[in-house]
Amino acid sequence: MRAHLSIAALLLLTLLADQRGQAQSLYNSGGFELPRFVVQKPLEGQDLLNPWQKDAGTSTAVVQTNQSADPLPQFQSVLVTRAAESTGDTRWWVAAPSTPGGGAIVNIDFDLNVNVAPVLTTSGPLFGMQAFDTSSGTAKSIGGVFMDAAQGRLLKADTGTGTLSPTGQFLSRDVYHHVTLSLDFDGDHYTILIDGQPVQTESFVDANIATFSFAAITVLAGDSQTQTGKAYFDNYAISQVPEPTPGVLATISVVGFILRRRHRASEFDADKSQSSE
Repeated sequence: MRAHLSIAALLLLTLLADQRGQAQSLYNSGGFELPRFVVQKPLEGQDLLNPWQKDAGTSTAVVQTNQSADPLPQFQSVLVTRAAESTGDTRWWVAAPSTPGGGAIVNIDFDLNVNVAPVLTTSGPLFGMQAFDTSSGTAKSIGGVFMDAAQGRLLKADTGTGTLSPTGQFLSRDVYHHVTLSLDFDGDHYTILIDGQPVQTESFVDANIATFSFAAITVLAGDSQTQTGKAYFDNYAISQVPEPTPGVLATISVVGFILRRRHRASEFDADKSQSSE
């Protein structure tokens, strides 16, 4: 039985690896490294083939070498610093439009290192990511994930309102976490994964979401518009993952069948052992 299980498990891993290999890259920052990104320069306007954009907010995002999520020779990341003023709420993004169909998932991946806030208040500033659909001519919110620099709370964007509310999770500050915002357009919901573990699933913020347009690196105020703070972003990437193929689904069923048979055999052996006693 162990041999059969090992063969089935190996086959499943092979098929899943092949499935991941079929993922379509919508955008990959390449770790914000040279030559696409130049240090000590603002993020907006960089990456000439697909330039980063910025709204009218006054906070800054600068490519720098002080803190990277990766070992050498990868050493660049983006430092986002919130301006301590009413216009400090700011977003940066790059166009990566897609119309997922047939069960495809859009994943937004990035590494986030939020520094402890200089002044610990009840909340803020907040650093994270927001996904949008602009296909209708107006920006519709798909979902969002944020980390609170004052407390380390993990926040999500609520369905219907977009209000940021706690997930119940707390993350260490001054250390990188890998964050995934996984958008399921068939199910109209998004899932937040932290360091590879799912922690929250929420229905899309706005109704009638048709496409994915972009995901914005975002900094927002918490309790006060005069709050300042900083965070590092690295390894920003957006990909579209196809629906599991029939082969993957069939193999999952086979592995499940083998596991059930093995469990039943174990129960039978246990009962037989007890009876002999």
